[in-house]
Amino acid sequence: IIGPGSLYTSVLPNLLVPGISDAIREAKAKKVYICNIMTQEGETTNYTATEHVQAIIDHCGVGIVEYIVVNDEKIPLSFLKAYAQENAMPVDYDGQQLQNLGLRVITGPFITYHDGMIRHNALRVSEVILNI
Repeated sequence: IIGPGSLYTSVLPNLLVPGISDAIREAKAKKVYICNIMTQEGETTNYTATEHVQAIIDHCGVGIVEYIVVNDEKIPLSFLKAYAQENAMPVDYDGQQLQNLGLRVITGPFITYHDGMIRHNALRVSEVILNI
């Protein structure tokens, strides 16, 4: 399971440790990427879900991700406005492009709201992972 987390400051640094990407690629386990819900200014500004995965492929090679879990739940306007102040927006679910990368795409309502923050709903995400 890869993610969620800041793509360039949390996810990719771990994958770039020598031998990690090769070990993941060679593992018999299913490889699941949990895509962030929101973009991050200066790191993934305007990134789509495909661009998140493409960055992983560009840095680590193919075979690192087989499945992607992507939120498709509408976010309330009040949260969108709050995140817009940080120049963050929902990661665009671009399903056809994800499928063109050969990924198995799993969408659903994966959001929980807590203390004014948007987070992944751990129960829903874990159910998806267990079903995979």
